[in-house]
Amino acid sequence: MTVARHVALVGAMGSGKTTIARLLASRLGWALRDNDDELAARSGRTTAEIAREHGIDQLHRQETATLLELLAAEPAAVVTAAASTVVDPAVRAALRDRGFVIWLRADPDVLARRLAEPGVRPDFGEPLARTIARLDVERSAYFAEVADADFDTSRASPEEVVDRICAVPALAEMRT
Repeated sequence: MTVARHVALVGAMGSGKTTIARLLASRLGWALRDNDDELAARSGRTTAEIAREHGIDQLHRQETATLLELLAAEPAAVVTAAASTVVDPAVRAALRDRGFVIWLRADPDVLARRLAEPGVRPDFGEPLARTIARLDVERSAYFAEVADADFDTSRASPEEVVDRICAVPALAEMRT
């Protein structure tokens, strides 16, 4: 039995995972499986609502369970991983086993600007800039551990990033 090799996008909140994944899925002619969208469809609530109603730890557990199911599914798809999921060792193993992993990075000030819209992201109970800095320290090593390729989205348009992703030789081999 052949195991689906997904193209999985990881990175901090605001790094462009969903926007770039939509463009990439269209370019590849593959389905898009967005972690946040899948969780919302299954639970009937946005990630911000889940965090408000049940707490951030419960949100992270649900994001992780959803991503593991997406990575186990067939056929291969472009999959976005909620940023919190990468701290789970089972997720990192699944990403390595079932995905070609692309780490989308962005400067902290760019992330802060992108995440400034209220109500879109969970409230972490601290100023946004502090949250971004803290999560960057906590998660960057995990993103680096699973990444097959990484791209800075700070100054490039989503289309430019997708062009760069599609130029990666290993991805071209997956498409043939």
